[in-house]
Parts: sequence; C-alpha cells; structure tokens
Amino acid sequence: HVTNIWIGLKNIQSIFWKQVLVTNHFLFQRLLLFSIQMFIEIAVKYVV
Repeated sequence: HVTNIWIGLKNIQSIFWKQVLVTNHFLFQRLLLFSIQMFIEIAVKYVV
C-alpha cells in the first residue's frame, strides 16, 4: 500500500512540474517578445 501511495505522489509531482514548465515557457516567450518589441521601438527612435 505504501508503494502505491509513493507512486501516486510521484505521478502528481511529475504532472505538476510539467504544468509549471509549460506555464513558465509561455511566460518566458511573452516576456521575450515584449523585450524585443521594446528594443525595436527604442532602436527606431534613436535611428530616426
């Protein structure tokens, strides 16, 4: 019985971490796009 609980906890943990990784990846992409946009806007202002 103890091993079943352990396996269950491990599965929940792995699912949780996959979710966290997906969310962080999405947020990182958004942040990266935002940074690039800001950089382009600043560059355009200085060039023009």
